[in-house]
Amino acid sequence: SRAVNIAREEIRHAELKVREATRGLYPSVIAKLDRTDGNINSLETGGVDAGFRETEFGVQVGQSLYQGGKFKSTLGQANVKLEMARRKYEKTEQDLILDVKKAYYNLVSSRANLEEQGKLLREAESILEEVKNKHSLNLVTKEELLNVRSQHNQVLYEKISEEKDYSLALLTLKQLLNLDEPVSVEVDTHLDFQDLGVSLEQSLELAGEHNIDLAVSKLSVEFAELGKEIAGSDQNFKIDLTGFYGRGGGAYKTEELKISD
Repeated sequence: SRAVNIAREEIRHAELKVREATRGLYPSVIAKLDRTDGNINSLETGGVDAGFRETEFGVQVGQSLYQGGKFKSTLGQANVKLEMARRKYEKTEQDLILDVKKAYYNLVSSRANLEEQGKLLREAESILEEVKNKHSLNLVTKEELLNVRSQHNQVLYEKISEEKDYSLALLTLKQLLNLDEPVSVEVDTHLDFQDLGVSLEQSLELAGEHNIDLAVSKLSVEFAELGKEIAGSDQNFKIDLTGFYGRGGGAYKTEELKISD
């Protein structure tokens, strides 16, 4: 199922977003290396231009102490998005299971009807043959023969119609399975019906608690509220801590370059 595969990829993408949002809570570490070579041009008459070089390397560490609640809300939003992706995957999977089951049992029902129509047609053919023999012996009238032939043709038409329905049911199931290679489908036409043991009121209560569409809608509201908090955090003050440690130095090209902390 392509829909299930897409929903699974959406979960993976949401997990990456959670990882990205979590990373914002931790310090950032940057390795830096700067090298400058240049000339200082003398503006005085008879002055001498001087070449110079500078080098600096080290590690810069930054930590956001407070961003108006932005990081916390961003992480919460990413977790909500991940939960939404998981619920949508679950719904897509359940929808597929339901569609396959409906298609399978439609095929079972059509196959059972086709078998019954086959039995009926064989019985109609036997009766028609018997009436033909009686008509040849002048034991039945022409009208009675035509009446039996009409009923036989009606049974034949119903069997052909059921064969068409069976072919469509089989095609629907194969389409849902979405396989490149043809698949042979064997069905069990025996259906065992049982009492559900659940009332309409219980069904409505369970649907309210576990309906995935309703759960996703609630998560969408929570996602939007966190988005408002993220937008509002830009109006709050922010505190960042940044430090750099390394070694560096500068000198004219005629001097020795000394590196120090």
